Amino acid sequence: MARRFPRGLNSRRAGSLDRSQLAAVGTEGLYILSLFADAAAPAAGARFVDNPAPCADNRRAMITLLKEIAGRRELLLMLVQRNLKIRYKSSALGFLWSLLVPVFMILIYSIFLSVLKIPIDIRELVTGIMVWQFLALCLGDSLHAVVGNANLVTKAAFPRIILPLGMVISNLVNFLLSFLVLVLFLIVWGLLYGGSVGPVYWLPAVLLTQVALCVGVSLILAAANVFFRDTEHILSMLMLAWFFLTPVIYPIGFVLDSPRFPYWVHTLFFCNPMTGIVTGFRVSLLGGGAPAAIHMALSAAAAWAMAVRW
Repeated sequence: MARRFPRGLNSRRAGSLDRSQLAAVGTEGLYILSLFADAAAPAAGARFVDNPAPCADNRRAMITLLKEIAGRRELLLMLVQRNLKIRYKSSALGFLWSLLVPVFMILIYSIFLSVLKIPIDIRELVTGIMVWQFLALCLGDSLHAVVGNANLVTKAAFPRIILPLGMVISNLVNFLLSFLVLVLFLIVWGLLYGGSVGPVYWLPAVLLTQVALCVGVSLILAAANVFFRDTEHILSMLMLAWFFLTPVIYPIGFVLDSPRFPYWVHTLFFCNPMTGIVTGFRVSLLGGGAPAAIHMALSAAAAWAMAVRW
């Protein structure tokens, strides 16, 4: 059944695209483009705020930007759905891979931890890996958020933040499915081997903080990759260093409880926003002692600073 396009895609809009451009945009892209028809000729006095920094009142600029995003929520939903479909396109199992991948990951890490005798709890390791993968997927996809949607960017006026934001939300959906598998694993582990449960009410705040970090860094990378195509290669090296600077494959006590690291190193360690985020997930799910509140606040402030600034 043919898709019915909204009224915004009139003959003048469609006629402005030649045959090669129509082929490049495609049916799905053309439908998304039609959502911008009203935005292409905004009302008198209306304007889009892509970068609120030049505005005198940053708070008013932020509110304006949020209103613009809310006004394009249909477009945002379309982009999220498209990103999810592309990820599992031509896959026999489809979205089921979102559940199978974490299951196989838990099995593989359990086997290798038992063989290699690595001194870390399998629950801490799996939690850290899943949290880190959410960040890595968001940043990797953000590189092509604008470049990969060049036809939409050049043909319509809309807040460009929607493109990387759609990438983050689609990866958030995948992360929540994987997180469900993680919770089931922790429940089964607790029934078999016992274990404590942390303050789970921290989870929404920790997850929201990571989403803010992902959005902020994704905006930087999406913009940088437009002008500097070597961003992808630089990011791969930075992500490797960031991974080892984050307590993913080692417990937080490796730094905090070691006499080799003075207190100022602890503070510097938590300037990494992912240190506090990974620790927050582990404490919320597994319990145990939480680091100093000032250190957790430092990581949270670093994460939110990335999002609010952009």
